[in-house]
Amino acid sequence: MKTIRFTPTATAGMIRASKDDRADFIAMIEAFADDPAVFEGSDVVKPLTGWPNHFIVKVGVFRAILRDERNQVTVTTVRHRGDAYKGKRG
Repeated sequence: MKTIRFTPTATAGMIRASKDDRADFIAMIEAFADDPAVFEGSDVVKPLTGWPNHFIVKVGVFRAILRDERNQVTVTTVRHRGDAYKGKRG
């Protein structure tokens, strides 16, 4: 499994999510770090269009943006779905 790292922005966003949503995020991020192929064709974890090696994780009304790196998955953002893509669309 790859190392999982949360940026300060992502950590602050996780605090805003409910306890159940946080648990769901952690479970999905861990599964992704273990084997991203598990989510191929999924609507819950999918590539972020136009951003190589970035993925979006959907839980309730929140979205997490992950950057898949060689030995690590970095959670860069956790935000409400209305704000999650700001700065990510071309």
